[in-house]
Amino acid sequence: FFFFITLSTTMMKIVFIALCLFALAFADDTKSNCTTVATIPASCTGTQNTADPNEWVTVENLAAGANACYSVTFDDGFDSSEDVYVLATRNGDDGVPASNAAVTTTGFTNTTVIGCVSLTASQEEDDTDYLCSSQTATAYYTVASNAGANATTIDIYTGYAEGTVSDCTASYVSSSGSSIWLWVVIGLVVVVIVVVILAAVGGFLYMKKKKNSYQLYEDA
Repeated sequence: FFFFITLSTTMMKIVFIALCLFALAFADDTKSNCTTVATIPASCTGTQNTADPNEWVTVENLAAGANACYSVTFDDGFDSSEDVYVLATRNGDDGVPASNAAVTTTGFTNTTVIGCVSLTASQEEDDTDYLCSSQTATAYYTVASNAGANATTIDIYTGYAEGTVSDCTASYVSSSGSSIWLWVVIGLVVVVIVVVILAAVGGFLYMKKKKNSYQLYEDA
């Protein structure tokens, strides 16, 4: 009986910790935390890198005062009647929050600004700033601009998701390249499996002990 009380208490503690970690995983996402720039920087003209839609791109060692420019072309899966354009940024594995707070990532279609995203110094590795917009184009430009005094590394994202601008949340950003959601789910599954195994073993031992005690009573 004492075993089951201890097991129940331990299970409650583990579940509580797992739920806290789950909540913290998404607690610091922000939405459109920046002021847009008006035009594509002149330094980006004709020098864009290419990036795939719905994939995180790591911009490494973005120098102070510099821009990193990417062209993104949506694939046939994009349906402007059902999908919204999504722009996001995060610190990633190698980003320094204090430095990345000075980086603004802006999305454009041709030369028209769509919007921008920017982190705060308190956001951590997988916290995101994101925005959604109704767009019909399939060709976009994404520009990360470092207004800080230090070079830095940051992750940026351009893609699309089924939904609406009014319902836009961080869940519209693909988890590709980010393991936090996956590991939270795996962790919860492992906790349940361990608890079930312990309960089964404990129940077996308890019933075996009870049966032996009953047998000794009968023999006496």
